[in-house]
Amino acid sequence: KLKGVGKQTIDNLIKAGYQSLRALSEAEPKDLAGIKGIAKKKAKDIVEQAKGALKTKEKKAKAALGKKESKDGSDS
Repeated sequence: KLKGVGKQTIDNLIKAGYQSLRALSEAEPKDLAGIKGIAKKKAKDIVEQAKGALKTKEKKAKAALGKKESKDGSDS
């Protein structure tokens, strides 16, 4: 969930082909700003939030993998 991004904006992003956090994090704000209901400032914010959310997800996944490896002994 991205702060300040409502259902209609999410629907518009999906229709424009931005269907994942990765896609949003790799987008150029100027491209998002061309989508209905998204101004330049909001576009920049969406990209930054997506990058942050993606980093958080990746850190959690790595941490979970690390715990799994240490539990089954496969990290030795």
